[in-house]
Amino acid sequence: MNAAVIINSSAGAEKSEENARLIRNAFNELNTGCEIYIIAGSEIENTVKKIIERGIDILVAAGGDGTVSSIAGILAGGDTPLGVLPCGTLNHFAKDLGIPLDIAEAVKVTVNGKAALVDTAEVNGIRFINNSSIGLYPSIVKDRVAEQEQHSRSKWSALFFAFICTFKRFPLYSVEIKTDDKIIKLKTPIVFVGNNRYIIEFYSIGERSKLDEGVLSLYIARCKMRLCMLKLALLSLIGKINQDRDFEESYTSEITVKTNKKFIDVSLDGEVSKMTSPLSYKIIPKSLTVMVPLNK
Repeated sequence: MNAAVIINSSAGAEKSEENARLIRNAFNELNTGCEIYIIAGSEIENTVKKIIERGIDILVAAGGDGTVSSIAGILAGGDTPLGVLPCGTLNHFAKDLGIPLDIAEAVKVTVNGKAALVDTAEVNGIRFINNSSIGLYPSIVKDRVAEQEQHSRSKWSALFFAFICTFKRFPLYSVEIKTDDKIIKLKTPIVFVGNNRYIIEFYSIGERSKLDEGVLSLYIARCKMRLCMLKLALLSLIGKINQDRDFEESYTSEITVKTNKKFIDVSLDGEVSKMTSPLSYKIIPKSLTVMVPLNK
């Protein structure tokens, strides 16, 4: 087997080089060749396409969910399998696949695991592997980035201040949502669309037991006031949040979200993009080949 490993350089030169060293050593221990590319996020698409054209046994994403999502979107629908090495902060996709968080153990899954077909989803033609949302979450992400850039805060410190800033504004969206079997009209601070079924735990995105069920999950917060959202936050912290009571919940294959704004910030696997309303979501069943543990 010959593997190509993509490391997103946004983690910083020192961290990227350390990850490269660990990854190279892990592949060598398994007597498997690997090419390692440390590149900026803006270079990922062109680099991956060139590697695929040249030919490779497996393409490996070493990074967080954003990096994995970028590479998965390129590989989806093709024959090249994806390996996942969780080198990010949250690593939701890796966790849901049962991939170990230790790099050396994750490399073992990449080399000795099994290939599985999983679903991807898309919104307005852009693929994602975990989830997408509008409302409070993308606002918090944008505020967090601003806090990091303007005040040189750490990621978690910036997240705290971003949370406070966003809650002060508390954006509400008038939405019309069409699914396979109904139309929903309401005002809400959050619309969440997941690739397969999620267990929602407020801003700590829950887990998925399956990634090949062929459905989108839709969750809409019923709150219209800050106090209600704070209550949900507290309930989530003590494990008392109730999906049926606190969210409008649906499972479907296609979703159209029309908002009262022409342009809207949309989160895709933790990255925020500005898109044009309406947002058209659909599930693409078993469109990505990924390496998973033998017992998964």
